[in-house]
Amino acid sequence: MIVTDVQIYDLSVGGCFVTSSQEQKAGKPLTLEIDLPNEGCITVDATTIYCRSGFGFAAEFTNLTEETRQRIERALASWRSPQRW
Repeated sequence: MIVTDVQIYDLSVGGCFVTSSQEQKAGKPLTLEIDLPNEGCITVDATTIYCRSGFGFAAEFTNLTEETRQRIERALASWRSPQRW
């Protein structure tokens, strides 16, 4: 197992894009721990969809629990709503 910090882009309840210098072959299973603002850390199982060499890879979440799905949805909703100061 390789544990490394990465940045995640394009997060959705279906998956995300992970920046990584580690090569990741399509179809390979992995586990991601994601720190969601206002929701805390979630751990999700995923499968690599495709890899962009030297840049990162797309991952599709598998077997999400309803609780985890809802936490992702709440985090995404909070990012989309305008901040009121």
